[in-house]
Amino acid sequence: KTVDRAQPSVTILEDLVPLIPDMVKRRTTGVVNFVNKGGLAYVDVLEALNARAPRGWTSPVVARSATSRPAATLDISHFAASCGREIPDSITSVRRIIADLKEHELAALAEEQRQQKLREQRPA
Repeated sequence: KTVDRAQPSVTILEDLVPLIPDMVKRRTTGVVNFVNKGGLAYVDVLEALNARAPRGWTSPVVARSATSRPAATLDISHFAASCGREIPDSITSVRRIIADLKEHELAALAEEQRQQKLREQRPA
């Protein structure tokens, strides 16, 4: 219903799992922050979803706070060095994923939201 203005680090598996073989070949050791590059603002995700939203979709409300809530944005320098490749940017990846959603997948979002509203209206 309400989305915070947080911008945490995220792990988008379809981007990062293919990097594991290179890390194994390079015998990576130590702590690796297995996250995409940059933080992902929830507001950016909403904007991308709203651009493709089906009829019946009600966008969550963005928190009124003028500033983003503090969130951890993890250092990926060791991760990038350990696989020898650029780590994909989180917002670019999320926008690509949303753009690739099929119409029936988007319609399922609206239907799921409608079902949730019905469950909330039922007496306890």
